[in-house]
Amino acid sequence: MDEPLGGRPPRRTAGCRGPWIFAWLLGTGLAFGCQRGPAGPTEFPVEKPPPVSAADRAAGELLYAERCARCHGARGNGDGPQASATHPRPQRLTDRVWQANASNARLRRVLIGGGGAVNKSPLMPSNPDLAQKPAAVDALIAVIRSFAEP
Repeated sequence: MDEPLGGRPPRRTAGCRGPWIFAWLLGTGLAFGCQRGPAGPTEFPVEKPPPVSAADRAAGELLYAERCARCHGARGNGDGPQASATHPRPQRLTDRVWQANASNARLRRVLIGGGGAVNKSPLMPSNPDLAQKPAAVDALIAVIRSFAEP
């Protein structure tokens, strides 16, 4: 008669069930975690720019080239000639996540008041002369929004 040691029955162990339970949990987690739609530009909706005329748009592109491109780059990649000397680095305007999180009202505030107006880098200069030129600000916003287009 086999008597267990210490007078207690032997304890049951998971044995080979442990790896199977782990595999099942992992498989179910992956199956449910991968049920998203396709990733892409539609995942981060960007606010539409204010409507601007062709003449205002051209003026906005010129204004961007004069005041913004030296840090943000000609295509908004944050790679302008002065970008490497700027810390923190200029915002990459082509970043769709940033574009989706930056409202037109916020862009208006930062374009007029500079980075400090929205608790960002005070190295981004203000443009107080634009406060009385809403068409110019709208045109700049349209240029900035164009960098998010795929």
